[in-house]
Parts: sequence; structure tokens; C-alpha cells
Amino acid sequence: MVLPLKHQMNFSNISDNEISKLAYIFKNIFSKYKINIGEISFNIYFDTYFKDEFNDSFHWKIKIIPRFSTYAGFEIATGIHINTILPENIIEKFKF
Repeated sequence: MVLPLKHQMNFSNISDNEISKLAYIFKNIFSKYKINIGEISFNIYFDTYFKDEFNDSFHWKIKIIPRFSTYAGFEIATGIHINTILPENIIEKFKF
């Protein structure tokens, strides 16, 4: 998951400098996936928030979901994704 360093509710409010930094982050993330896991597919979700006078605590975020396998009955029925790779087995390879 990619989160903003400063409070921003809407992704469209990021500056040109932040776009450059985000591009660098994406390049590093996808390079590390390719080196450590190989060619795989991804789903990328941009979760942003539009004006709501009652809620100013939301932060935009980007979720990067690697697709290691195809969906089976459990995933289809529940909408819950099963992670087949233990985080502790891969975390060191993805540090910047």
C-alpha cells in the first residue's frame, strides 16, 4: 500500500514533485517484484476521497495487489484474497 506523507484527502491534489516521487516508488516496487518473484499481474486500486464536510480524516492511498494465482471458490464466494506467500519470507527483498 502506498500512502501520502502529508495529509491529503484527494489524490488529485498531489504536486508535480510528489508525482515524480510516486513514479520512483512504483518503479522500485515493480522492479523488486520482477527480480524477486518474476513476471506477475497486478491489480492497482486508487482509493481517493471527494469533498465531505463531515469527514476530513481520510487519506488517499494506492493498493497494489499482486496476482500470484487465479481465484478459486473461496475468493469468488467471499471476496477475500488468500496470500500464498508468507510476508516474513519476502519482506527483506522489498526494503528500499
